[in-house]
Amino acid sequence: MTLALMTRPTLPRSMRDVPIRRKLLAITMVTTAAALLVAGAGIVLTDSYLFRGYLERDLAALGRITADNSTAALKFEDPAAASEILHALRARPHLRTACIYRPNGTVLAEYERTGLKDSCPPADARDRMRFTDTGLTLTRPVLLQDRPIGSLTILYDLSEIGERMRLYSGAVLLVFFASSLIAFLISARLRGLIATPLAQLVQATTEVSETGDYGIRAHKFSGDELGVLVDAFNQMLASIQSRDRELMQALMSREDALRESREARDQLAGLNVDLAQSNEKLARSNEDLERFAFVASHDLQEPLRMITLFSQLLVRTYSVPAGEDAAGYVRNIVASARRMRDLLSDLLAYTDIGAGSLDSAQPVDLNGTLDHVLENLKVSIQESGAVITSESLPALRVHEGHFISLFQNLLANAIKYRSERTPEIQISFTRSDGMLKFSVRDNGIGIDPEYHARIFVAFKRLHGQNIAGTGIGLAICQRVVDRYRGRIWVESQAGHGATFIFTLPEELCAPLSGTSLCLAQERMGEFHDRSTGPKETADPPGGG
Repeated sequence: MTLALMTRPTLPRSMRDVPIRRKLLAITMVTTAAALLVAGAGIVLTDSYLFRGYLERDLAALGRITADNSTAALKFEDPAAASEILHALRARPHLRTACIYRPNGTVLAEYERTGLKDSCPPADARDRMRFTDTGLTLTRPVLLQDRPIGSLTILYDLSEIGERMRLYSGAVLLVFFASSLIAFLISARLRGLIATPLAQLVQATTEVSETGDYGIRAHKFSGDELGVLVDAFNQMLASIQSRDRELMQALMSREDALRESREARDQLAGLNVDLAQSNEKLARSNEDLERFAFVASHDLQEPLRMITLFSQLLVRTYSVPAGEDAAGYVRNIVASARRMRDLLSDLLAYTDIGAGSLDSAQPVDLNGTLDHVLENLKVSIQESGAVITSESLPALRVHEGHFISLFQNLLANAIKYRSERTPEIQISFTRSDGMLKFSVRDNGIGIDPEYHARIFVAFKRLHGQNIAGTGIGLAICQRVVDRYRGRIWVESQAGHGATFIFTLPEELCAPLSGTSLCLAQERMGEFHDRSTGPKETADPPGGG
């Protein structure tokens, strides 16, 4: 993995097949030569720059001294004295021409280097120094009591800079060749520190490749990276040798393994046939069981209604004084019959959830579904004074009856298991990691964490007969969520309310018109008071 991430070095084609000894020598020499050349060029250029500045300062001082010495000659119009002053400049071999001018611009005296025929340039009374194509030109006024009485011009040849650069360049080249020779001799001696261990490693690799003997080991010369490489190579050979022995042992037992595999395959084929038959029988049994539960719960409701009706007629027809045992018995019969009716109704809803196909599901706005649920629970909401708020919910492609049962059971439980405080129920919705996440939070009596899994099992009730219910409401919720490939759970602590959370796949979304979203972005996060339902609707099964 690490090797794959390393950057492959780019080498010239002519260097790819050169032995590593020569590569190391070439690398050392190229590096040394480059460093020396850069350093030498830096020295030459730096000296040229500094010497140029020195010339400017020196020539400025020379011009100032010459101009001061020429004051008397200009004042008394003495060309001989001015010429004598200028001829003193012959000590400077690179000074080409020097001229002293009168105030009217005519030449009083001039000096020309031997062998040159330069003429004086036009007079310039400004105090300045400038570089031209022919050299350096200095002009300076001659002052007497701060009043100009003439001017001085000096032309200086810059060939001195070139001579100095050639001198320094020759010295740098001499040092370069001497240093390169020394670097060559030292590198030729020291390259063996790297090349020899690598050559030994290559030799060991070649022997292993040619003989197939994984018992060969490379000799370790040092404890540096090359030593680590040799250790890793030897460990790799040891690992291959061990695996080779294991492979030979595996090959020796291959026939037995193949025979056992054939026998196991035959047994597995027989088991698969038995399993397929058992699954088919189980599917038929489940289908018959659901059909029986549906028929039983549906057909038994009529006798229960008759028992309740005639028990109530019996009490009204044959008046029984208060406190009589007969009246209590009749009340127990009526209560038991009603509880049995509720239980059968929930059982019918439970079995109905598994019936039908999801292919026939239609787009359903869950906000309208929630309105149906709140209307069904209007009496309970008004009696308890519950405050129910909800975010805007999405539109899903589902069976609406399933989600009426889901929300009605969750809200009914939140109202039923309330604390002494006014029930506050909040329904929220978010989207996360390709899932639609719904939560129903209340401030009721809460649930101890050890019972969080138990409450979703049918007919498992935590409060016995103290609080009315059939014990199947949350089982209906889980069956609905499971039917749509979702997940439901509860987060709660005893005395601190409960939050029921369920998630559904995002592909259940029924997109809004003209968009790919099942809920407009601007509607998310807005809570609305939903404590009162709209219009009266049919009462679907529910209640846990």
